[in-house]
Amino acid sequence: MPLIMELWAKPGLIPERWHGGRMGQGAREMYIDIETSELDAAGARHVAESMRCVFGVTQVLLSEKRFAATA
Repeated sequence: MPLIMELWAKPGLIPERWHGGRMGQGAREMYIDIETSELDAAGARHVAESMRCVFGVTQVLLSEKRFAATA
């Protein structure tokens, strides 16, 4: 988790939400869920690619929330 946090801290990003924990058999795996509105689509893809390069990371999912305009 510290290596992932570093990717956010270097450019001064502060996520709105950061949740993580252990999982799997023997709690040897970890999951992290991060939400932010500070990045545009290109910035989010860049951070996701950086996270994929961290040793031990097996999967990075990237999604975008879209809000419908209401009248």
